[in-house]
Amino acid sequence: MNRLLLLLPFLALLSCGGEGVYRPGELARAFSAGIPEQNGTGPDYWRMDENTELYHFSQGEGRNVLMIHGGPGAPFPGPWPGLERLEGYRFHYYHQRGCGRSTVPFSDFPRAPFPKNAARLEDRLGLSRQLEDIERIRRLLGEEKLIIIGHSFGGFLAVLYALEFPDRVERMILVEPADMLAMPPPHGGMNQIEAALPPVLAQEYKKFTREYFNYGKFFKRTEEELAYLNGRYGDFYFAALEIRSPGSTAALEGTASSVSGGFSGHAPFFSLGRSYDYREMLRSIGCPVLVIHGAKDLYGPEATREYAELLPKGVYTEMAGSSHFPFMEEPEAFRSVVEDFL
Repeated sequence: MNRLLLLLPFLALLSCGGEGVYRPGELARAFSAGIPEQNGTGPDYWRMDENTELYHFSQGEGRNVLMIHGGPGAPFPGPWPGLERLEGYRFHYYHQRGCGRSTVPFSDFPRAPFPKNAARLEDRLGLSRQLEDIERIRRLLGEEKLIIIGHSFGGFLAVLYALEFPDRVERMILVEPADMLAMPPPHGGMNQIEAALPPVLAQEYKKFTREYFNYGKFFKRTEEELAYLNGRYGDFYFAALEIRSPGSTAALEGTASSVSGGFSGHAPFFSLGRSYDYREMLRSIGCPVLVIHGAKDLYGPEATREYAELLPKGVYTEMAGSSHFPFMEEPEAFRSVVEDFL
């Protein structure tokens, strides 16, 4: 079974170069695109630019709320059960560029110098493009200020958007936000998976990660190969989660994504580079933020708590019966928490 691609919070192993090309706060000064077209090739598509369309769907009626999925590159297959009975809001889900039913720009890369291919990856799938898409969607929805719900990597992406466009965010909900505020990750990252696996499976996982993070071969791979490897990572995560918390995965059937991205699952890390620290920047975000952590998650609460502590109006809440997907595992409790905040 192909599992949902989860957060890759541990790319300290990234070998594409030292510093990344993304600098928080620089994007907004340079970005001046207008309102994108409402419909692309069909009513379920937004056209972001001449080369990119994003698939989208919505749930509910009322005030617009933008949903930002995780991965990177792993769109959720349908609306969140935890929001189905929440009235007064229209939740807009979209597949980020490079994954799912949105435009996937590359099936493979030509034989070319590594920096040239990295520049092509950045131009079409880099972090700046993902953040620009959020701003375009805000304009398309006609909202002066967005309400945003971000899950996992999507929570980190939401925070970066708020750093770029602080006057365009009304409030945010971060569900299991990614341990990516600094790199190398200070709260354990991939070691938490290996530590939970039995010795034989842990050795298999170590062998897998050596191949997975072999960035010398990155541009020799295809979109299909990378999507498969992203799914294998998810397999190890769910195996470790089941060992750590038996029975946890039973509630997660339906989180699998058969449309995970390949190159889009790595592009943001090329943008970020091997070493950075954005933590103090979060103190400049003035909107109210609810930060939700599942107590049964394989990743501990330290990274999630850090978001809440750094954000001036951050509020931390923990859901005792959930792991990484509280909107699936405790839908009624999740709805109540979100409703109270909104």
